[in-house]
Amino acid sequence: MDALNPIGSDNPFTPEETGKREVMGKEDFLKLFIAQVKHQDPLNPLDSFQFTAQLAQFSQIEQLMNLNRAVEDLQWLQGNSVILQAVAFIGKEITSVEGSIALKDGEATPIHYELNAAARDLRVLIYDEDFHLVRVISMGRQDPGEGEVIWDGKDDRGHEMPDGIYRFRLEAEDEEGNPIDVLATIRGRVTGLRVEEGVVCLMLGELPIPLSTVTSVREPEDNS
Repeated sequence: MDALNPIGSDNPFTPEETGKREVMGKEDFLKLFIAQVKHQDPLNPLDSFQFTAQLAQFSQIEQLMNLNRAVEDLQWLQGNSVILQAVAFIGKEITSVEGSIALKDGEATPIHYELNAAARDLRVLIYDEDFHLVRVISMGRQDPGEGEVIWDGKDDRGHEMPDGIYRFRLEAEDEEGNPIDVLATIRGRVTGLRVEEGVVCLMLGELPIPLSTVTSVREPEDNS
């Protein structure tokens, strides 16, 4: 007697389902395995090696699926762990190297800077969200040390710019016209949190600050 078709007429999958399935899951494998055992030829049963090999395949599929679930759970826990840690920043004052400022009702986020050497000229370049240059602020000669720049919210023609998020860059040069390194930072009190495209951001009012750009955290000088 010829060996029966392992799947036979009781194929647990319709032709349409078979064509659509590219990856066999645990339940699919189990259905196929049971059907194969059910329709085996009693005079020519599956040998023990083949039976054991198929059980091993089933075990591997189950382990892989469990591993995928474990990785997904770990990613979820890590993401939520970062958010829970970031909650502790609310109410604190932070310093960030994020090169963005917010403009709201004509008031812009102050820009702080630090020079290690005297500068013949210090310039602040303001860009819109599309990185179009809208304003160049020349600060002139500056001594070494820390300072602050506050943009008045206007472009080079004196027109008021709309509220929004703007980018900035600082440039400095010495007496010979050589560039000088200048560190620019943003400071402020954290008012909340936001997740943007998977990135946890601390909110300084309307300004989102990626957590990875924060360089220092401290208690505010007052409790207001």
